[in-house]
Amino acid sequence: SRPAAVHFVGGAHWPIWVNGTPTTLLHDVFSRLYPSVSERLLGSIELLFQIGGAYENRLLSLRGSGFRSYVRFVGSVLCLRCTLGSADRECAYVSSWTSPPCGDLAIVLLVLGQAV
Repeated sequence: SRPAAVHFVGGAHWPIWVNGTPTTLLHDVFSRLYPSVSERLLGSIELLFQIGGAYENRLLSLRGSGFRSYVRFVGSVLCLRCTLGSADRECAYVSSWTSPPCGDLAIVLLVLGQAV
């Protein structure tokens, strides 16, 4: 029999940015092997809270365009943190304001700068 999942030790859990989207090596391998299952399991953003094992409340669930909008927002936050001097290891993917995660924030700041 085959295992349900393979555990990658080390850097496979660390976030990387590919084509403007945060991912991990583990997620990439799973997505290549099982694209439709990967989309169903990992293609969403969910915010929920749970009290013990008896109570759970979903506050937010995003898929499709909502998922993409949230990823763009996260990229803008990462861009702001990194350009202000954060030492976070994800800052390796934000070398300048022209880096993919910075696209939306750079446009907003440009428009605001023109409006002032």
